[in-house]
Amino acid sequence: EDQVGREYLTDEMLVQSTRCRDLTKVKKLEMVLDTDVMVLGEIGRRLPSLVQLKINGSNISSVRDLGTSLSGLKVLWLNRGNLTSLAGISAMSSLEELYVAFNYITDI
Repeated sequence: EDQVGREYLTDEMLVQSTRCRDLTKVKKLEMVLDTDVMVLGEIGRRLPSLVQLKINGSNISSVRDLGTSLSGLKVLWLNRGNLTSLAGISAMSSLEELYVAFNYITDI
C-alpha cells in the first residue's frame, strides 16, 4: 500500500491521547484515526496491555489496518468508521466484544 505523504502514529501522540508516559501500562485508548492520512503501524506492540480500543468516527476501511499485534484486546468500538471489511479480526484472539454499527461492511 502506498504510504507516501502519510504520517505515522507516534508514541508522543499516544502519550498525549492516553495521558500516560508509560505506554506499556495503558489499558484503554480512545481517539479518532484516519488511515488515509496516518499509518498506524503495530499499535498493539506499543500498547501491549491494551484491552479496550474506542475509535468511533475514525476512517478505517479494514480491521487489518490496525495491525496484527492486538491479541490481548477484549473490546473494540469502531462505529461510524467507514469500515468495509472485518478481514484481520482473527488476529484479535482475545476479543469478546465488537461494536461496528453504521459502517459499510461487505466482507467478513
